[in-house]
Amino acid sequence: MPIEELVIRWFDLWTSGDFEKLPLAESFTHTNPYGVVEGKKAYLDLVRANKDAFTGNTFDIHETLFNADKACIRYTMNSPTGSLQVSEWIYEADGLISKIIAYYNLEEERTAGRGIEIDQ
Repeated sequence: MPIEELVIRWFDLWTSGDFEKLPLAESFTHTNPYGVVEGKKAYLDLVRANKDAFTGNTFDIHETLFNADKACIRYTMNSPTGSLQVSEWIYEADGLISKIIAYYNLEEERTAGRGIEIDQ
């Protein structure tokens, strides 16, 4: 699947709450300011444990950049507990999302009265 389609699917599945169908490689890694989650199973286990924080959200996409096998997306995630400004690099390999590097600051967002609650 081309990177543009993967990104659209990524956000559609999060919006619908159907995260079990995320097009992730088995060796998927998610790097964020609080650490690295290695493997599709570990990532989905984290999402399941924090399902209330990860589902029921909407996304305002501000900017996107696409290359042959990667994309950069800047967006606001709006949740029932607040909003979060995020920038992510999403990488594709063999038609699946192989890696995401996410940039956000929960503490800063919470201080500003926008931060959502996620247990890392």
